[in-house]
Formats: sequence, structure tokens, C-alpha cells
Amino acid sequence: MSTPDKDTLEHMKMIQGVITRLAGNSFTLKNWCITLVVAVMGFAAKERNVDERLVLVAFVPALIFWGLDGYYLWQERRFRALFDAVRARTPAIDPYSMNTKPVTGGGSWLGATFSKTLLFLYGTLLVALVVVVLVVEPAATVSVTP
Repeated sequence: MSTPDKDTLEHMKMIQGVITRLAGNSFTLKNWCITLVVAVMGFAAKERNVDERLVLVAFVPALIFWGLDGYYLWQERRFRALFDAVRARTPAIDPYSMNTKPVTGGGSWLGATFSKTLLFLYGTLLVALVVVVLVVEPAATVSVTP
């Protein structure tokens, strides 16, 4: 195979820059999600009689971060497929195009969301939240009599 020309190399660098940003965003999402969920679980563990609804609140951002992380992984896979198409000099790819629609590959958003790595991370996090909900004693209800 011959060496890619200057335009092809520049196009590949542009795509690699997008892939790098998507991977960085994915890492940041994981960091924020774990920080937030662990903080809520820590607060629940400190206050033994905390309202279990507080812990249930942590499910919402965990699920949102999981879906968003799956989206970033899906986009990253699509840009990797675009990178491969540009490297192979596929005629359907316009020079300097960042459109991932003409390429096949990358799977689906749902497939990326339930990939082994994301399922392990977010599944473990959600199981830990369920355990905390089951272990935390319900808060005492305070009745106010007039």
C-alpha cells in the first residue's frame, strides 16, 4: 500500500482529534458520575437514618451519565470507522469530510451503551446503589401534632 498524500494525512489528523476529544469527554463523564454517586452513598452511610429517597436520587444521574457515555463511545466508534475509510481512500468519503453517515461500522448507540466495559462500570455502580438502598435504615417519620 502506498503512503497517504498530504491531504489524506491532514484529514486523518482531524478525525483523530475528534476521537481524542470524545475519549477525554468519556473519561470526564465517568469521573463525575463516580464522584457524585460515591458522595451520595457516603452521605447516606454517615447519616445512618437518612431518607432512602436521597440514595434513589443517585440513580438518575448514574443512568443519565451511562447513556451519555454510551453516546460518546458510539460516536467514537463511528469516527474510527471514518478514519479507516479515509485511510483506505474510500471514494464515497469527500476530502476533509467529518460526516460519519457514509461509513458503515460503529454499531448502534444501544450497543455501545451496553458494551462490556460500560456495563461493568455502570452496572457495578447501580448494584452498589441498590445495596445501599437495602442497607440504609428508613428515616424515622416525624409526626407533628398541633
